[in-house]
Amino acid sequence: MVWERMDDATTAMPLYISAVEGSRSGKRKKKSDLQKQMAQATKDYSAGCTELKKAIDKKDIKKA
Repeated sequence: MVWERMDDATTAMPLYISAVEGSRSGKRKKKSDLQKQMAQATKDYSAGCTELKKAIDKKDIKKA
């Protein structure tokens, strides 16, 4: 199912964000602006996945 693949991506996104700009190799504690934007996009994507799941469960074609 498409929704399951989309939801699986939400677990990989935070790992990708931490790898951006080589943050693992550095000792800096602050996230860059790009990482902050990506984290917000991840939250938005996760919320969208949740809404899609609800629409699928209710069989609402318009919302899906």
